[in-house]
Amino acid sequence: MKDAWIILIVVAVVVGCTMWMSVYGVHLKLGSAEPQTPEDSSRRQTEEQQRQCSALIAAYRPALEATFEVEIRSGDSHDEWHRAVKGIGASVRNAVGDLMDPTNAVDSVLLTLRRVHNPQVEYVLLGNALPLDAPKQFDALCWEAR
Repeated sequence: MKDAWIILIVVAVVVGCTMWMSVYGVHLKLGSAEPQTPEDSSRRQTEEQQRQCSALIAAYRPALEATFEVEIRSGDSHDEWHRAVKGIGASVRNAVGDLMDPTNAVDSVLLTLRRVHNPQVEYVLLGNALPLDAPKQFDALCWEAR
């Protein structure tokens, strides 16, 4: 019976302290975790998504650059690939009018694709360089937050 009274007193003290802290705005910091606001959570989610997108692009960059090099050097500026580049407002030529190197062309097209939502154009531009499931990954990680 004595143990039950002790437990009851401890519970009453804890409940009383909790109520006092909530009334007077006192918050305990347990560990290093800060209270998260919805903005913090959204920002962290966006940062994680951008990190995953960057990793995805890095994984496929060699294949993208090789495909872009073939397309850029093909000489046929009226084929479907070149029309897709022009259609989204990207360019594979630099300010002087010379052909870009594949690295810069990939960057230019990916940057433009972030602003443009056109799955058919994305498939034409990226499809040959990527495995079948990669466009879905790009959609989810890189293009979703447009």
